[in-house]
Amino acid sequence: MKLRFFDFEVYPHWWCCTFGDYPDDGELNEQMKDNFVVVRSDEPNSRDRLLQYLREDGYVLTGYNIKGYDLIIANAIYQGFTPEQVRCINDIIIVPRDQFKSKEHIRLASFAKKKMRLKAYNELMDDANGGSLKDCEAIMGLDIRETEVPFDKEDLTAEDIDSIIYYNKHDVYASMYYHKNIKYDYTLGKLAVGRVFNIPEEDCYKNTNANLCAKVLDAHYTTFADELRSDVVLPSSIREYVYDSIPNKIVDEILCNPYTFDKDGKPSARTLTFRLFDNDVTFGNGGLHSIYCNNLYVESNEEWALINADVGSFYPAIMLNFNCLSRAIKDKEKYRWIRDTRIALKHKDNKTKEEKEQVSVFKLILNTVFGASGNRYLPLYDKYMCLTTCRLGQIILASLGCQLYKHIPDLKVIQTNTDGIMFYIKRKYLDKMHSICDKFMQVMNMELEFDEEHRIWQRDVNNYLLTKASWDGVLDWNKNLRYGDHIKLCGEWLQYTWKRPGYPNIGTLGGYAASKAAIEYLLLGSNIVKSIVNNKNVEDFCIFCKKGPTFRTVVQRYTDGTEVELTRANRVVAVTDDRYGKLYKIKYRNGIPSYNSFPNLPDNCKVVNEDLGTIDIKALKKEIDFMHYITDAAELLEIDWVNVFGDKINNFKYDND
Repeated sequence: MKLRFFDFEVYPHWWCCTFGDYPDDGELNEQMKDNFVVVRSDEPNSRDRLLQYLREDGYVLTGYNIKGYDLIIANAIYQGFTPEQVRCINDIIIVPRDQFKSKEHIRLASFAKKKMRLKAYNELMDDANGGSLKDCEAIMGLDIRETEVPFDKEDLTAEDIDSIIYYNKHDVYASMYYHKNIKYDYTLGKLAVGRVFNIPEEDCYKNTNANLCAKVLDAHYTTFADELRSDVVLPSSIREYVYDSIPNKIVDEILCNPYTFDKDGKPSARTLTFRLFDNDVTFGNGGLHSIYCNNLYVESNEEWALINADVGSFYPAIMLNFNCLSRAIKDKEKYRWIRDTRIALKHKDNKTKEEKEQVSVFKLILNTVFGASGNRYLPLYDKYMCLTTCRLGQIILASLGCQLYKHIPDLKVIQTNTDGIMFYIKRKYLDKMHSICDKFMQVMNMELEFDEEHRIWQRDVNNYLLTKASWDGVLDWNKNLRYGDHIKLCGEWLQYTWKRPGYPNIGTLGGYAASKAAIEYLLLGSNIVKSIVNNKNVEDFCIFCKKGPTFRTVVQRYTDGTEVELTRANRVVAVTDDRYGKLYKIKYRNGIPSYNSFPNLPDNCKVVNEDLGTIDIKALKKEIDFMHYITDAAELLEIDWVNVFGDKINNFKYDND
């Protein structure tokens, strides 16, 4: 099936909808907008033409927030509503309280929740991290200048309509761009599930990963009487090992940690912290986390090895080994078959194309079930089994850390993180380490996977930069450094791109010239000043900002006192020209404006809301305030690093000549 992108614009007495078919080769360019089809309410047979493009066989209707907006508008037009009635429904969707605005709004309010039924549609917002399409356009470097036609304008001129259609086409193009750069792999994954398990293609597009997995496993939403039970029973097969590893009082407190309830009655278990293996170990709803200390630098050498041990398919193994798989799943043996088959195929040489696809699909299903079992709105929901899996995982991983620390001299646990443990060990004890790990694997019926790392800069439990022993010393910004094969970057400390390979959501823009320079310094010893000055990527100097829902508008105040109103979301670059002023978000109290500055924005901002691909970087560099980015890079690196023994490493000194 082919993807057909669409987007509506609705005005008080007029609407339009633009359709654009995704090219077979996936190559996007601005010229393709000329081939987009626009259906307008002021043209003959507009309803029939709209339905023709919406319901044409062989196409999957695709767009951003179509379930929450466009499919509802389409349904209203299908019902035969006038443009004025469509506008009422538009108002209610955007501002729900508008359903009481007039008698007509009250009469039509129920239609503001009814979507048009289509054989196949693809919601780009599924499993994403929210934000508007305009936000995404800004982050991806597209033109985010908006039409100057007010959305409440009653009488549209021909020029107004041309402008609206221009921007409508742009949003359709932006949706395609978002699909290509953010959602493409996610969509391919869903289609692969369909091929492996014979699920119709249209169902794959309509459903999220979690719902597809529920279909595969024949899971149906079920209410369980023990939903709020908070005491977990330690399986007898691992009881002796666990109690021999961790102080009994700690184990019992973790297992029986009761729920607390917020003002809305939402249950949540307390986060517990204990001192184990010379770490402050946190047992929380997100799993087990600990670090040896903040600001830690560790490096493998001839005497010492930095080892990372991950438990393969950790949560799936727990759910199968200890019978805590979601009880909403009718055929639990199918889940076991998926796990066992994946393991067998993973270790098979010369896999066929179909077998490689199966490995990927089986991994997706195995890893999706746990998270989905904790979401009450999904068919796989089983809160108690989710809690049991999480707590057993915490105790199991902590027991391994305790065993290693207890039996291996001088071993330092560098960090633990949900399903893995990293430690610093003398090479002469590696055989002993493997013996301890072998026993762990035998008792738990799990597999450990070992990697030797080269260096780690560990800012805190959630932020670190790591290089593997296999790294060749080449830094390629086009490769994924977020959980990459040779360089691994975790957390917000050193973000370097809005792209998140392997994830169906988008990052942001934060003046990445600074963090890229910091990364190059740490990995390659590069001069941060030269790194920033030589950076030729426009987006690396851009900073994204947007107003929240409580603010009315955004303005830029120039140093001469004049103000220019801006869009809700904007991109800025730090410049040296002090005529440029700061950006402010404004809210009104009793008709009086209150100005609020954006945090972390430079004092002198140049707004760059045009397409970043059209900006001449050489010309822009003549305006850029490089010191702003250099200062940011220095702040990222201004850390008193300590090695594993607690001795301070010399403070970083920069040669900025």
